[in-house]
Amino acid sequence: MAQRINAGIWRGQYLIKLVQIGLKERETGQNAEAERADLQLTMYQMREAENSHVKTYGGQPRAIVTKEERDFIAQHQDAPMQPFTRELIKKELAQAYVIGEARAGERLEKEPEREKERTRERGFERSR
Repeated sequence: MAQRINAGIWRGQYLIKLVQIGLKERETGQNAEAERADLQLTMYQMREAENSHVKTYGGQPRAIVTKEERDFIAQHQDAPMQPFTRELIKKELAQAYVIGEARAGERLEKEPEREKERTRERGFERSR
């Protein structure tokens, strides 16, 4: 089971670091070079874990965070200066697996984009 959650935990740590870098850059007005080097290492480890997860379980892992981490990310999700990064954080946070709040049997993989579209289409058809 530890291998199964590894990729999600790395993804959660990546989101936290993105927010922390955004906060530091906004506070200092300077590029956070040292933190960005650490972010690159986290991103490398996250990608390695994700590739292994996809090969083993077939789906992209969801970020796995604690309630406190989720709240920190949500509170500061607009800290990064790049719009793409802010949008990524919001999207990942919406799909995150929150420890202590997730229901039993809830998947650790993201719902594929095609499945989301089908679900929306079904809901739209039912509402007609």
